[in-house]
Amino acid sequence: MAQQDPQYRAGSVPVPTGQADYPILKNLLGASAQANMNRIIHMLIVYDQPISVRFISKQNDSFPLRTQSGAPVALKIDDLFAPSMVNIKEIFVTNNSGNTCNFDVIFLPRIT
Repeated sequence: MAQQDPQYRAGSVPVPTGQADYPILKNLLGASAQANMNRIIHMLIVYDQPISVRFISKQNDSFPLRTQSGAPVALKIDDLFAPSMVNIKEIFVTNNSGNTCNFDVIFLPRIT
């Protein structure tokens, strides 16, 4: 019997302050699991420090993610699976907040 894909994948990664372009998904899933990221359609990330992120490649523009009063913030990314869209295979995080950032992610695969 073939092994079924999990209904979702989730995990937490602490990103130390001063870390630049930290590869979240590689550290969370390992390189072999990254190969299946083209099946992801929804992603939710939660972070508790102001950080900046780059999607897919370190050469892409950085995008700042802020917090309000130090409270954790959730960012939902939907509809990642579409013929015209590029697949997110990595999230690079830079943390210059002065504190470790607790970065949580959950993603749901496309059902085939």
